[in-house]
Amino acid sequence: KYAFPHAAAPQLQLTLTQSNRRAHLTVADNGPGLPPQVLQTEPTSFGLQLIRWQVQQVQGEYAFRNINGTTFAMTF
Repeated sequence: KYAFPHAAAPQLQLTLTQSNRRAHLTVADNGPGLPPQVLQTEPTSFGLQLIRWQVQQVQGEYAFRNINGTTFAMTF
């Protein structure tokens, strides 16, 4: 709905690796990316708050980046 509103060739990449008893999850797409204000503030939407709460439950860390789309990276 948000990642690919008008994409001719939508792509989604999921990567899960393990290193030193830590898991590294990356989810990336080639959509338009997140608005800059979303990346610079505390999450206000329910979806982003839910992500933050779930990461906290597994004592993880996460970050969003706009790199040719949106990339979500989480370590737990």
